[in-house]
Amino acid sequence: MQHRIIDGKKKLASVILVAFILAVIAFICSGNEYVESELIIEKGEKKIYGRLYLPDRGNGRFPLVILGHGYGGSYSDNLDYGRYLSSNGIACYVFDFCGGSENSKSSGSMDDMSVWTETEDLNDIVDFMLEENWLQEDGLFLAGKSLGGAVAAIVGSERPEDVAGLILHYPYFVVPPAFGGDGSTYVIEDVFGRISRYKGNVLIFNGDQDKYVHLDYTQQAVEAYENAELVVMEGSGHGFRGQARDQVKERMVSFVLHALQ
Repeated sequence: MQHRIIDGKKKLASVILVAFILAVIAFICSGNEYVESELIIEKGEKKIYGRLYLPDRGNGRFPLVILGHGYGGSYSDNLDYGRYLSSNGIACYVFDFCGGSENSKSSGSMDDMSVWTETEDLNDIVDFMLEENWLQEDGLFLAGKSLGGAVAAIVGSERPEDVAGLILHYPYFVVPPAFGGDGSTYVIEDVFGRISRYKGNVLIFNGDQDKYVHLDYTQQAVEAYENAELVVMEGSGHGFRGQARDQVKERMVSFVLHALQ
């Protein structure tokens, strides 16, 4: 009988220990959870489709990264960035530019899309997000890939007081020879003069094997900015995969958190 009582106590202690461990794990992991929701931003007849990722940390205020895709891309290209950033305490909105691709869930046609329509889209998103009560004060960052990077840079230069920092992935400022450029054909007139108006911190990623956005083009952007850092991703082309992609995500988080200190 005594043996059975001791056995029962051991089982009870084990249950309590397991429950305690699970509670600790749940507490630790709770800081790495996020809430994903569909968010469609409307202005007039225009609809911008996107996904919003918020850190699941109560009713706090969070910094935000608005991340735009490249030409012909989609919000779905950036879902993993949204999950990673929000798991690290940074909200993220990934979206489709209007007419940004054949698969876009936003309104509009690719026939009507231009750099200027995309800057209008991004400005509409910024206006919307600045009214959100969960947005941390002075905590809005713009990011973009390829053409989306150029768009983010242009919008940042137009409203620097609203943008805490820029994160540009192989920004498409110069039309490469593969698309008929000669090294001096810019995506918009005087693009480097325009973006130089932004005086905040800028983080730029570029692969050393990129056939479309050459490092010498990206270096022109670095020289145009007052506070820019270029991270050269060795072995990467026009897009980041595998370990390189993970490293970019980590650097994005570090950049945002450092900027807010």
